[in-house]
Amino acid sequence: MAYIAHHPHSKQRDIAHYLNRQEASITNLLKGLVNRNLVIRTVPLDNERTKLLSLTPEGEQALVHIERVFHELNQLLQTPLNSDDAGDLNDLLHQVKTHIYEEEANPSSVY
Repeated sequence: MAYIAHHPHSKQRDIAHYLNRQEASITNLLKGLVNRNLVIRTVPLDNERTKLLSLTPEGEQALVHIERVFHELNQLLQTPLNSDDAGDLNDLLHQVKTHIYEEEANPSSVY
């Protein structure tokens, strides 16, 4: 939803690329957001095959709430840490995120 908010009238392909996912998996995600009236798909007059995505007013409100919750969670996690420890935490989380993306790109048979 944040991507759609920052890139109004984006296409499903754009979101799939941003999230490093296949378009088919994004389709189901978007269907759920449309069904909950958080995202709207509009078809431009010049291209019936394309659907442009934007947030509904309810989607904009939900995004504000989600961002507030994440900000509060971030503050809760970083408050007891000094700046060095907070930097170390960010570095570790970045390593975990990188590892997850690498696993998704090259799945192993461990799972």
